[in-house]
Amino acid sequence: MVDSDTRVRPGGPAASAGPPVVPQEFSRILLIALTIAVLTEVLRAAFPTFGHFAAASGAVTASAAILIVSLAGFLAPVARVVAGPRGLLVAGVGGLLAVRLATQALP
Repeated sequence: MVDSDTRVRPGGPAASAGPPVVPQEFSRILLIALTIAVLTEVLRAAFPTFGHFAAASGAVTASAAILIVSLAGFLAPVARVVAGPRGLLVAGVGGLLAVRLATQALP
């Protein structure tokens, strides 16, 4: 049987590439669009809350809190190692739900 795959793979033909993490079809564009939509929704909901927090606690404390919240996304690789890819999805959706509920609970 002839292999029609002409891409060069490190490790020779015996190395299995496995499925891609991000699909290469229309799903990839959809994933990017959904990620941007979620980011804009989080920012839209967070800016008024951060403004009230800055007025109540001071600019330095609010700046530190905003920086911590903004950089929390860099913990995703650690969460993926601990929970696996499906656990990361559940944690992401659960985190968005928790942030949304916490935002609504604040006065």
